Amino acid sequence: MSDWSPWGLDASAISELRLARALKALDAGDPTTATIEAEELLDEEPDNLEAVVLVGEASLDLGAFATARISFQHALSIDETLTKGWAGLALACYELTDLESCASSAQQGLRLDEQDPALWYYLAVALEQLEHPEKAEQAFTQAARIDGANFPKPTRFTLEQWEQALKSAMELLPAALRDWYERFPVHIKRFPDLEELRSAEPPLSPAAGALYLGVPPPLGFGNAWATQPEQVRVYCGNLERSAPTPPDLARVVATALRQEALDWLGLDENSAPLS
Repeated sequence: MSDWSPWGLDASAISELRLARALKALDAGDPTTATIEAEELLDEEPDNLEAVVLVGEASLDLGAFATARISFQHALSIDETLTKGWAGLALACYELTDLESCASSAQQGLRLDEQDPALWYYLAVALEQLEHPEKAEQAFTQAARIDGANFPKPTRFTLEQWEQALKSAMELLPAALRDWYERFPVHIKRFPDLEELRSAEPPLSPAAGALYLGVPPPLGFGNAWATQPEQVRVYCGNLERSAPTPPDLARVVATALRQEALDWLGLDENSAPLS
């Protein structure tokens, strides 16, 4: 019996239509719709490689990194030569704090394509946080050589420059946030502690620019401004990866501090703009 549908399309044509819709949605910045369309296709064709990869990419956009990891693992079980599958898997593993798997996935991909800047970059960030600075620097250099616009080499600053940037960053915060920050310490650290990141579910990103220590008040709490974290840590190793110039450094730090304050205080993204 031949395939039939109410629209007069065979199963293959319907699959192509669903895939096209999913790709269009992803390109339009709508990963939720893209996932729905691709998963409908996968219900009928579980090993449709394009749909599996698309779910992985959409899941990365949505921050659903566990789903992304499963999707890219499935894609690579279908085609282990898929470079974008190794890149997607590396990124998902990184965001899930599995830095060893991030590095090994990037290395697998680089065996297939040594000119993929994303793979060099993911390898670099994993190696750097695994405390292999020389190998990380070599990988950063390779990524920047291939595509310096999207994968710039980190700009390195001294501790004294970071301390001065932190002071200047406080001056960029609106007065209310500046006064709030005066009630607890702010420390400069190189990178987040992985075990602390894993204490959250899902894990917090190893790429965080700053993180507070403590439990924020619940949403709708009467006076969140009367509460404060134990401390906030600014992670200079992560902030360096945006390759700020020295004049921009204070604003990079201020942006990270502002975001942590908004998260703690339960304020929306338009609140408390920087000076």
